Amino acid sequence: MTPLFVVLAALAIALVLLHMGRGLWAWIVPGAMLLGAWAWKGSGSSVAFACVAIPFVILAFVFGVAAIRRTLVTPHVLRMLAPIFPKMSDTERTALDAGTVWWDAELFSGNPNWKKLIDFTPRPLSDEERR
Repeated sequence: MTPLFVVLAALAIALVLLHMGRGLWAWIVPGAMLLGAWAWKGSGSSVAFACVAIPFVILAFVFGVAAIRRTLVTPHVLRMLAPIFPKMSDTERTALDAGTVWWDAELFSGNPNWKKLIDFTPRPLSDEERR
């Protein structure tokens, strides 16, 4: 196998996986392919290979296992991003506390369950609500 073929195959697999919405696998699989080709060809230093392969495996493990990622990465990233995010206004808080948004969420999900939307029957107003 030529190195160019391996790189092009890894790139093609990455693009297919990205198109399928598999972002994590889109860098793990091609990276593993490239590392495997490097190890199979046996060219270069084993120290250089280890310096690339070990961090790759650690990053794949940390970002691939949700429980580890939530413990080690997410809190620190959210703490750094918190000052950037806008504060929630009173109007937004009231809207969120008012109830669910299942209808809008279903409708704008990109793949709504039309049967669920059509079968919905509103509850009658209570006496207090009518007053």
